Amino acid sequence: ARDYDLTWDDILAQTTDGATVGRPHIADAAFRHPANAQRLREEGIDGDFSDLLVAYLIEGKAGFVTRTFPTVGEAIGVIHDAGGVAVWAHPFWDVDAFERVEATLRRFAEAGIDGVEAFYIEHDEAQTRFAVGLAEELGLLTTGSADFHGPEHKHFSRFRAFELYGLEPNLGPIAAELSR
Repeated sequence: ARDYDLTWDDILAQTTDGATVGRPHIADAAFRHPANAQRLREEGIDGDFSDLLVAYLIEGKAGFVTRTFPTVGEAIGVIHDAGGVAVWAHPFWDVDAFERVEATLRRFAEAGIDGVEAFYIEHDEAQTRFAVGLAEELGLLTTGSADFHGPEHKHFSRFRAFELYGLEPNLGPIAAELSR
C-alpha cells in the first residue's frame, strides 16, 4: 500500500523459511510496523492485518498488483542469464497427445530451450523414445528425473527411478559440470 513504512526484510520476517511471499505477508508486515500505527488508526484499520489486506491489497484496491507471467522466451532468458540450462520438465505430465508435446517442444526450441526431460518416472517407453527422438532432431539435450520428494513419499521416493529403455541421456554441458 502507498506511503506505509515497509521494507523487504519486514515482509520476510512474516514468512517461514522458503515460503512464497504473498499479500497476507505484506499486509501483516505493514500492520506490525510501529511507524504505521497512527495512520492505521486514522484509517480505521485496527483489527488485524486482514483489515489492511482488504483495504489495499485485493483486486481493485490501490495496492493490488495483477500477477504477471513471463513468456517462455523470457523464462528461458532468465535461466540462461543466471548461468542455467533451460529444460522442459516431464513433458507428458498433463499432455497425453504426442502431437501436442511435439508442437510445444518445437515452440520451446524456437524460443531457445536447451533440453527436455525425456527420462521420467511417469513416462512409458513410447513417450521416452518419442521425446529422445524429437530432442535429437532438434539438437536438444535429454535429461532425466525421478522427481524425488523424500523417502516417505508414496510415488516419488527413489532417486533415478526412471527407465532408460536402452537409451542414454544427452547431458551436454551438464555432464562436463558433473565431472568437475
